[in-house]
Amino acid sequence: MKNVLFAIGHKKTEEILQDALKSEGLNVVGVVTYKSGILKKIEETRPDVVVIRENILGNENILDIIFEIRTQYPAVRVVFFAETEEDGNNMIATLVSYGIYDILSGKKLKLAAMVNIIKTPRTLKDIGKFNITTLPFTYRPNEEEEEKELKEGKGLLKRLFKDKSQDKVIKTAVEPYEKEAQNKEILLANTEKEINRLKDLIKEKENKIKELKDKGTTLEATKNSLENEVVSLKTKKEFLEKEIQKLEKDKANYWNLYIANKDKKVELEQELLKRRAEVEELEFKIKELKESSISEEDKIKLEAERDFLEKEVKEKIEGIEELKVAVEEKSKKFEKLKREYESKLSEEVEVDEGLEKVRDELNKIIEAKIKEKDELDSNFKNKREEIEKIKEEIEKLGSDLKSMNEEYDNLADKRDELLAEKMKLEKNILNLSFEIERAAKNNENLLNKVESDTITLENLQKEAKKISSLDAGADTKLQNFRENMDKSDEDDFIDDKKVRVKISERASNKCQLISFLGSKSGVGNTTIALNTAAVLAGKYKVLYIETDDKYPYSSYLYELDSVNKGLEFALKSAAAEDTEGIYKNIVKSANENVHGLLDFLTVSSTYLIDENAEPINTQELKALIRDLKADNKYDYIVMDIKSDNNSLTESFLKGNMYSDILYITLTQDIHSVACAFSKKKAVNKEKAYFVINRYDDKCKLKLKDIAEWIESPLESFITISLDYAMLMNLNIDGMFYSLQKGKGYIFSSIVSNILALK
Repeated sequence: MKNVLFAIGHKKTEEILQDALKSEGLNVVGVVTYKSGILKKIEETRPDVVVIRENILGNENILDIIFEIRTQYPAVRVVFFAETEEDGNNMIATLVSYGIYDILSGKKLKLAAMVNIIKTPRTLKDIGKFNITTLPFTYRPNEEEEEKELKEGKGLLKRLFKDKSQDKVIKTAVEPYEKEAQNKEILLANTEKEINRLKDLIKEKENKIKELKDKGTTLEATKNSLENEVVSLKTKKEFLEKEIQKLEKDKANYWNLYIANKDKKVELEQELLKRRAEVEELEFKIKELKESSISEEDKIKLEAERDFLEKEVKEKIEGIEELKVAVEEKSKKFEKLKREYESKLSEEVEVDEGLEKVRDELNKIIEAKIKEKDELDSNFKNKREEIEKIKEEIEKLGSDLKSMNEEYDNLADKRDELLAEKMKLEKNILNLSFEIERAAKNNENLLNKVESDTITLENLQKEAKKISSLDAGADTKLQNFRENMDKSDEDDFIDDKKVRVKISERASNKCQLISFLGSKSGVGNTTIALNTAAVLAGKYKVLYIETDDKYPYSSYLYELDSVNKGLEFALKSAAAEDTEGIYKNIVKSANENVHGLLDFLTVSSTYLIDENAEPINTQELKALIRDLKADNKYDYIVMDIKSDNNSLTESFLKGNMYSDILYITLTQDIHSVACAFSKKKAVNKEKAYFVINRYDDKCKLKLKDIAEWIESPLESFITISLDYAMLMNLNIDGMFYSLQKGKGYIFSSIVSNILALK
């Protein structure tokens, strides 16, 4: 989804257009009402598209703002709604020279056309309807009207645009610069392409590195898993082998017991047979004795022997019976053991078969796993070599990536240098055109001086009266414009009947006094005053006066603390009406970062160490300001006033010190706001503005709350948000914050108010 920022300044149009864009899948991220807020809002919201209306409120030159957008935010597409419908219009031609082709023109624009141009970018061929034949090197709003008015004038005014050969001279002088600028533009485009190519290549290399790292991690995990599985199988095998050994031991024990009982039975059976043989032998002997015929004496002996034998037989028989019983018991025990053994043997056979089967299967699994592990080891060895190669490739890619990043940084630096050179060339073109115009005007002035005798005093008075009338009219229009800024939404931008307020800027070379007063100490008053002076010094001659007679800020930052001249001597010269003495005490900074058109007037180094030095005298300072303004050598005098509640502060608040505009600086701190409110009571409201330094939207005390507290309209407030870490670092190097790239716009609201005085 693309993000869109509105800088239209027309509430009804914004609401209708926002609903239409939402249905097209576009998101509106912000709305800007004044020109001065466009750059700041772009920085905050980072939109893809910014829609700018030509007549959005504000004193700034809209083309300058668009030029800043193109240089600072080249990725942001600019859509421009122009009021004019004239062919070959210089403003549209300038926009095209900036590479802006998304332009709609006309007093009445169709909603569908506005949505379509925001949604779909245009190309160079789409601007053919504007009939642009040449691209201008500069552009002034209302240039044709001004030229027409000058042509219709008399005397000096009539001759200013008489010689048309000036355009040819300018074109010839500017042509080489324009050609060089075009070459820089081509080189810049090629550099951007190379940067984008490097970005894609860097991304591809980073993805390759990630893929290789993931592959190495997967291989390691697979190897570890297989190794763990092999260890588990080996453990299981060892357990089964122990079970087999235990069963085999039990089997051997039963077998030995069986053999022992079997041998005992055989032994008993043999003993029984032996006893039976002995009994039979005795019985046979007894029988023989009974059948034989012997003497009584022999019979008695035989009977005795018989009794003995019978007794012995009886004992033998009893022994045999006992032996028989023992044999039977042994036989029973043997049979029991035999049955148990046979049963156990049967079980063991089954167990053996199962164990053998499990063992065989387990051995096969282990062999397969070992084989798989061996293959994995071999494969892993190859993968390890591959990983090593991958690591080497990653290192090489990292080295290439580093080189590419360095090349990218170099190209980015080169791009910035080219942009700077391009801007410098465009500035040179502009300055050259101004120089040529100035030379042409000087020639005209010389001619006019020769003819001045022919111009009567009456005509001069009429010219002066006419210019004075124009000035007064411009002042009235400007005041009406400021009072009716909030009523702009009443106009219908989509309707043909819309009304636009046009302000004619009046020319004046009168020296202006710009005063800055802190609501209390520590609010950054000197920082705001100094940086505003630095911005103005880019085009105008500026004198910066610091009234701090204890710890002057500018002396330390810009190498002014070693001078023996100073404000205290200039004040004495002013009191003595010695104008030359005043200028002898004005100094320039030795710091090369300070613009040459910026002069300083602060107390001298000897004054700071003099314990008996007199404080700054209010009346002497008033005389000094009066003489400097009357002498008119400076375009602007920027006065930095201490926040002390003394007679000097009171004089500036009451407007007794010739100030053309007074800025009271404060912060969102309640004590600072309270101090600003107390100072505001004595202020000339028409000349006073309030600058809220370090403004942060996250604070509970909002701009609206502060305005209600101080009882001043919102239009009299300006908010400033600085990067204070950057400011502190720049202070160390004696450099201005406002002159850094992309930071000048922060002071644009203050500078716009000041330039409106001219």
